[in-house]
Amino acid sequence: MNSKKKQLARLGKYSNYVTGFILVFVILFSFYAIGLINRFTVINQSWHQYTSKMVMVSDELAKLQSALGYGGFIHNFKNYLIRKDPANWQLLKQDIRQINQALDNLNSYFEYEEELVAVKSIRMTVAAYEAKLLLLKNTSNLAVKDLDELVKQSDEEALQALSILKNRTHELNIKQQQDTSLAFKQAMNWMYFGSFLFALVLLFSFLLLKVLSYLKSATQDLITTVEDGELLMQHAPDPMIRVAENGTIANCNLQLESLFGYKKTN
Repeated sequence: MNSKKKQLARLGKYSNYVTGFILVFVILFSFYAIGLINRFTVINQSWHQYTSKMVMVSDELAKLQSALGYGGFIHNFKNYLIRKDPANWQLLKQDIRQINQALDNLNSYFEYEEELVAVKSIRMTVAAYEAKLLLLKNTSNLAVKDLDELVKQSDEEALQALSILKNRTHELNIKQQQDTSLAFKQAMNWMYFGSFLFALVLLFSFLLLKVLSYLKSATQDLITTVEDGELLMQHAPDPMIRVAENGTIANCNLQLESLFGYKKTN
């Protein structure tokens, strides 16, 4: 009887252990879920920050190209060379300010050496045009053809640099999309793995609790049956004795004690 009660106590202890394990596991998984949420948040924030940056880069590149190209600095430079109209001079100054502002912004947005060199190359070309512009302003009594030869400036390096910046922007967009896609896919895989592990552990734990509950119930029924049998034996009208497997007397009722004159303790 005592062994059965000890077994019942052990089963109750095991159930408490499993319940405690489930509680700890749920708490740990909550931290895991919070970590995944933070990871998705970081990926989302990183993508939005990069997108905002690339929008500003594209905007500055468009401003730069507009200030340089047709209707911009080169156009006004040619008009000033031909006419020397003060209005064109003011437009040139405005173009130069816009170009330098765009270059300053691009210089702060880009971080790789190739990009910074390209920005510097455009700046140097614009600076060369500025020097030629001052030379043109201070030169008179020359034919347009001679003036054009005097202020001739190669745009090749600046055009190559502008092409490099456009290509780099496109390459960085593709790379960022690939990196973001990979990070999101990895986070999703961890989420699937965590969800599967969570469901598996909980299922196993609940099944184990079910088995322990069944064993506790069966052990309790056995103890109740044995106690009922002992009670029936004690109140039976005839002398009764229960012998253990090793041949020793395990128990007897009151009628047997009265018959032989010995107590159980004897």
